[in-house]
Amino acid sequence: MKNIKPFYLTLLLLVFFISANAQQDNLWTTEFGSRSAMVAGAVTASVRDNSAIYYNPGALGFIKNSNIGLSANIVNYYTTYIKNGAGDGQNIYYPYLSFVPQFISGVVKSKSIPDITFTYAAFNKHQSKLDFFQTNNKELELFDQFPGDEKYSSTYKYYDEIIETWVGMGAGYLLNPNWSVGLSMFFSYRSEVQQEHIENVVFDNNEDIVANTIFSNELNFGQLAVIYKAGVAYQDEYINWGATITSSGIRIGVFTGSMLHRTENVYMPGEDKHYYSIYNDWTSAWYKHPWEFDTGIQFALGGGVFNTRVTYFSRVRPYAIAEFDNESTISSNTGSPIYPNKNEVKYATKPVFNFAFGFEKRISNNIELLMGFKVDHNVFDKSELSREDYWVTTKSYWNLYTASIGADYKTERNNNIIFGVSYRFNNRRNDTQVVNITNPNIDNYLIGEKTDTADTNINGFSLVVGYTFNFGDTGKKDIREKINIDKLNPFDSNE
Repeated sequence: MKNIKPFYLTLLLLVFFISANAQQDNLWTTEFGSRSAMVAGAVTASVRDNSAIYYNPGALGFIKNSNIGLSANIVNYYTTYIKNGAGDGQNIYYPYLSFVPQFISGVVKSKSIPDITFTYAAFNKHQSKLDFFQTNNKELELFDQFPGDEKYSSTYKYYDEIIETWVGMGAGYLLNPNWSVGLSMFFSYRSEVQQEHIENVVFDNNEDIVANTIFSNELNFGQLAVIYKAGVAYQDEYINWGATITSSGIRIGVFTGSMLHRTENVYMPGEDKHYYSIYNDWTSAWYKHPWEFDTGIQFALGGGVFNTRVTYFSRVRPYAIAEFDNESTISSNTGSPIYPNKNEVKYATKPVFNFAFGFEKRISNNIELLMGFKVDHNVFDKSELSREDYWVTTKSYWNLYTASIGADYKTERNNNIIFGVSYRFNNRRNDTQVVNITNPNIDNYLIGEKTDTADTNINGFSLVVGYTFNFGDTGKKDIREKINIDKLNPFDSNE
């Protein structure tokens, strides 16, 4: 019974579970477990705490005691600033502030089966949110049949929020003092709410409307899936090594589906009015998780311990997340849409490698310094899908880079307090504009042609705090003492 108590304690903590923030097309923006977060997630080889359920269940066999942990990004503050993002001189700015728990987990050990370790966890694997609202009013000559300049007014609204929560369990088996294997299974629920609306109105000198175009779409999507992660870990006096394979999601029909709505309303001088609206309140949906192949190594370097991690994300070729079916409600005076390719929500990912590096160094008997850096590539495959031709809900093109620094403090009762900060950034030039509402094109229903003149700046700070309560003595003050630094350090002059 004593080993079951951590499970119930975690259930109580779940009451306070809220999501963390990431970016739309980046898969590495969130780290899990405070210690792992401070070394940028470069722990595939070295993880020996609760976050092993995610980073490498193969390392679970090396964990010696039951424990429970809660880590949190106490403060998240991220800003997205896109110069010329909505047209020439129209800048987009979106700040995001949140106060969020990050990772709740536990490890259960039993004296009767000491070589098997059980674990459970709940965390937000991914969340992103962008919310743009831009307007533009100007006078310019658009139509020759009206004297003088016309008054042009444009409004653009974009909202997209993705939340993906994982709840799972896992087990690891210690084969011998050097090898351990494990498996995790997660139930993943992914939801997305996306709304995009652009409206252009042109008035003549008498304040009469002479042109009006409205284009809008809305998606509400939810999917329940099962995801598996298998791992193996090795340790000796010289190195730690680990590797994992994470499956794509296996879709579960319950709670899976989407609502779609698209509208086109066009009135242009000399043309018949066009109205087309299509609605489906519940249709099939499927988001494909890419397969992940992950490996890492840990070794001594420079008087400390160096961690590396490389993850390969597989290609996902263009597919429909959701599409209108025969039961959709269609209202139209023309019978067909202006943009027929946008009657389905499309997505595709390119194959990418992400890299992370971490460094740990003992400062005193109770304190370790933790540092990390990672590169998180954008996975959207714009070479396969054009956002101009297809309904693609996401807008981001940028890679993200994260640096972190923190400390792990071991208390007198062998519990761990981890605290630190991380900084995420990107400064990218010549991005494609999100929209162009400054240069209306009468040949494209008053929608301006996007140019590659946008400059994107991403900045974000997180204050991270975590606590792990160990049910029993963890043994050595630092689990990484199993690595013989004196033997491994290539720069040690005493070798």
